[in-house]
This record gives sequence, structure tokens and C-alpha cells, in this order.
Amino acid sequence: MRFMAIITVNNPSMSSVDWIEHHTKMKKYTDAFTRNEMFTAVNDRQCIISAEMDEADMSKMDEHVARPESVEFDTRAQITVEMKIFPAIDIKDKKCVRLVKGDFDNKTEYGTSPVEQAGKYKYH
Repeated sequence: MRFMAIITVNNPSMSSVDWIEHHTKMKKYTDAFTRNEMFTAVNDRQCIISAEMDEADMSKMDEHVARPESVEFDTRAQITVEMKIFPAIDIKDKKCVRLVKGDFDNKTEYGTSPVEQAGKYKYH
């Protein structure tokens, strides 16, 4: 699934660029379970981060944000986070599939219909 977070740095002595520099140092912990990560400063106070990860890896992200160095920096920066999750459902021959790097010949098929799968995310 793809997620996007809007990070707001509320400490007036810090900026979104400070958060991006810190996040770049911390990527060594998240590279194992995130893919296609992108982040950019929107303005002096906000930045956007977007990445893909498997739902099974969400606990790893929870562990990452609980790391002492993450907590210390985020507390000092007084950040607020607005998170959006965008589940992607690939469809081939009326079936839900997971593609490997967008390759329709390299896929895993799932037993649920696309409508049933989309219904699982209705209230998220």
C-alpha cells in the first residue's frame, strides 16, 4: 500500500528542511521495509513523505517511530503528522493481483474480487 504523510514542524527554531535531514539519516532503519520513498519540503514548516510498504510491515514502522532518536527529534521539532493511506488494488482478468515491479507476467493472484477487496478499505 502507498501512504502519504504531511509533517508539520511546529518548533519556530526548526524548519521542514531540518526534519528532512533527520529523516535522511534515519532511512537506514526504514529501507528494509519501505519502497519508492519520496519526500520534499512544501514550505518552511511542512514536508510530504510518500512511500509504499506491505500491510504486514506496519508494526516495523511503529517500532521505527518509537526509536529513542526518533522520539527525541520529533518531540524537539514539535511535529504533527497527518497520515493518508492509499491502498492500491491491481486487477488482471477480473482478479486481484499483486504485481512485482508492475510486471503483469510476474504476479500473485488473490481469491477476493476487486469489489470485495476495495470494501475492506471502506472505513480506513
